[in-house]
Formats: sequence, structure tokens, C-alpha cells
Amino acid sequence: MRELRLGDSTFNLEGELGRGGMARVWLAARRGAAGFNRRVVLKEMLHAGEAKPERLDRFLREAALLSTLRHPNVVEVLEVGESEGVHFMVMEYVPGRDLRSIIEQLEGTDQAAPAGVAATIGVAIADALTLAHDFIGSDGTRHRIIHRDVSPENILIGTHGEVKLLDFGVAKDLDLASLTQAGDLIGKPLYMPPEAFAGESPTPMWDIYGLGVVLYRLLAGRSPFVLPQQSGGVMALIKAITDQEPPPLVELNPAVPPALAEIVAHAMAKDPRQRYSAASALHRDLKEWLFTLPPDAPREIGRAS
Repeated sequence: MRELRLGDSTFNLEGELGRGGMARVWLAARRGAAGFNRRVVLKEMLHAGEAKPERLDRFLREAALLSTLRHPNVVEVLEVGESEGVHFMVMEYVPGRDLRSIIEQLEGTDQAAPAGVAATIGVAIADALTLAHDFIGSDGTRHRIIHRDVSPENILIGTHGEVKLLDFGVAKDLDLASLTQAGDLIGKPLYMPPEAFAGESPTPMWDIYGLGVVLYRLLAGRSPFVLPQQSGGVMALIKAITDQEPPPLVELNPAVPPALAEIVAHAMAKDPRQRYSAASALHRDLKEWLFTLPPDAPREIGRAS
């Protein structure tokens, strides 16, 4: 079992949870003084030794900023450190499943999530985005942190019904130098708004659009853009996002209340001027809609995860 030290803590890496082009993610046991033992997730930055010093410096500064982002619906960054030239981000471990696996399970059986459950997830993520988009750091400085990858893969549903947004690894702080350069295409195309493909700078409305697509998939039991076979892959998807209107939710799933469908459509408006301009407004509308449900309507995923 691989072991490493960060500061005063020792981490035993129990198993790999996943990897991408820039990072490897581990489940680890954090051991400390007096028998302290806690499971955490440890994100290992790959190729850090090859990174330009200024790029690595920006990564560390942004990671330090994110470590001060505290919200019940955000996976907490506990620590950032380095061991033998490899840089790590230590995050809280929340047992559960990502929303992608739940959506794929639903879509595989031609089902959709209950409206109250979808709205509850939306309320939680919109609340997390509200904090990030207007975040005041520990030094009193105001930041606008845009996630840029709000997608089912980055929404965790805990075994006790927790809803957590994770992986701010591609986040952009509009008020600081960013890990990414202007014009970089970051995120998963399905959850990116049309203006992203026109080279426009990210705004909070990018995250709002992504959450709208997540809610659409939950409620429709399918993607808003279904492409034919041999359609040209990503470029065909980008063209559909730019040019096509998704089928109305109530046509795909008559059980979706029209008022909720309207909220989702507002979040997914192609023209950013017609979209929610603030996550707080989306949070408010979803929460107010939830209050209209009868008391026995399902609202929580709970142990479905």
C-alpha cells in the first residue's frame, strides 16, 4: 500500500477512484496523532514537475482559495500539499454515487426522476453556485468563481441523501489569473452554453445553463439533444446546442409540472440575455416551486444512491 506524508499527516492510498489527463484520484486513509484516522479523497496532480512555474503557482493559489469555500453542498477541500515533487489536493470523502450513474440507470430503463427529487437536487446545486459566484475569501476579497463543468459526473449523491458539487479543478475566478487561458474549451460540451463555442468569456450563466441541462436529463429521461448515428460526434453536438431547441419537457414527460418545465427552460435559454442571470434566482424559483408540492410528494433521493 502506497504511503505518503503531507505536513503532519500520513496518508495510506487504499485504491484508485479514477484518473484523467491532469490528475489521478485516490481513496485514502488519513492518519494523525492520537490514533486519528479518517477516509479522504486525494487528488494527485499529474505532470506537475513538467508544469511551468507560473502555471503551478496559479494552481496552488487557486487551490488555496477553493480550500476556503465552505458550503454544505460543496465537497470540501481540506488541504493542499506536496510530497516528493508531486502536488496533492485532499478532499472530504462522501460515500455515494455520482449523478451520472443514477441518470444512466434511469435512462437505461426509460424512467425519469420524480419532479420533487430533481428540483431538490437543483436547489442544492444552485445554492452552492450562489456562494461560489459571489464568494468572499478569508482575506475579505470578493471572488466570482465559475465552476465551468456543472455536469452529472460532478454532482455526488451521498448514501444519506447529501447532494454535493465537486471538482472545481477547472474553475475560473474572474478576478484572478486562471489556470486556463482565454479561449480554452473546458468542460463537457453537452453542458456548455452556445456562447462557449463562440469563444466568449465564461460567466456565471455558464454554470446555470449546465445545471439546467442536468435537470432536463433527470426530468426527461434523455438528453436534450439526441443525435442520429454517424452524426459527426462532438461537432454535430455543438451545432445542435447552437442551433436546435430541445423538445419541451412536457412533451417528453407529461408528468413534469409546467411550472417546473418553465424554470428549466429559463435556465437553458440559448440567448444568455433570456437566461437566469444569477444562480440565486434559479435557487429561489426552484425552492418556491418545491413549496407547492403536496407533503407526501417524493423530494429526496436518500438511499436510492
